[in-house]
Amino acid sequence: IDQLKFFIPSNVVFENAQEAVIQNFEASVRALEQAGATITRGVCDEFDDIGALARKHGYLVGPEALDVHWDLVHSAQAKQIDPRILDRILDAGEMSARDLLVIQRKRARLIEKNRQALDKQIVLFPTTPITAPKLKPLEEDDDLYLQTNKLMLRNTALGNFLDWCGVALPNGIDENQMPTSILLSMTSGRDSDLLAAALSVESVLLKADDRST
Repeated sequence: IDQLKFFIPSNVVFENAQEAVIQNFEASVRALEQAGATITRGVCDEFDDIGALARKHGYLVGPEALDVHWDLVHSAQAKQIDPRILDRILDAGEMSARDLLVIQRKRARLIEKNRQALDKQIVLFPTTPITAPKLKPLEEDDDLYLQTNKLMLRNTALGNFLDWCGVALPNGIDENQMPTSILLSMTSGRDSDLLAAALSVESVLLKADDRST
């Protein structure tokens, strides 16, 4: 563990995060530091660039989903799909060809920029900014569902866009006994390095949990 270098982004991933998620994350970070890990914090510029790109041109996952499920969403079976999911897939048809090309072109640049910036560092942040929400309120309120869904997917979507590999490890519970999780990520192609690091991190977290109980 004392040979590992971790980077914690200070922007985006902690916005609107649940207090228990932050507390458990910081407890995990302290355990890693005490075990000898090197940890630095700073801004990940690519996160802000991804947000700006999405606001201007849309989300890459939309046209990809529309392409993969084209026959399904234009068939009689479409009525079996959650209407909110179906609407989101079909809405991607409103994106222009230029929007898609701009996203793909800028994504390639951001991936390379981020690869150079991170090098062999392991990125650390909460897997999700909130724990599992109650289902009934989401079923009754479309706006609440969309807001919660977007928040729940946000952190992992950043790594997906940047072509990272990732490992999520449980690191505690909230006041309702719902689990929280810490996400370890590295740039594309470092899967073996990341899995090895995750074993070391998991050992540290388990020891810290034993001491706290």
